[in-house]
Amino acid sequence: MPLIAVAGIAIIVIVVIAALFLVPPPPSPPTPPPSPTPTSTQPLPPMGTIVITAVKQGAGTITLTFIGGTAASDVANFTVTLNGGVLPTRLSGTVGGSMPVKSTGSTGSDHIVVVANYKNGAQNVALDKMV
Repeated sequence: MPLIAVAGIAIIVIVVIAALFLVPPPPSPPTPPPSPTPTSTQPLPPMGTIVITAVKQGAGTITLTFIGGTAASDVANFTVTLNGGVLPTRLSGTVGGSMPVKSTGSTGSDHIVVVANYKNGAQNVALDKMV
């Protein structure tokens, strides 16, 4: 009988050891995501709207007019690009201000991009239009 007890204990020990090796280890805790780092130190444009019109006057002139908007008081001036070239003159940041731009062709042939330059140093496209 003692031989059977020793054999039984040996079988139990073997089963326990096998179970310990066959059970997968518990999953490691997830790695927390890295802390966000700022991608830019440039200021953000103020919240609100800016309204600018671009109207072609015949075949020779495009008139840009700053109508206003909820963020109008935050605008310093506007940079104007015509067909990919930045114009040397800036559109005033005063509501009602206008600026004539020499057209290069017929209606629909000129690409105007107007960028608002805000008083806090931020910039944002205010108008992107074919005229």
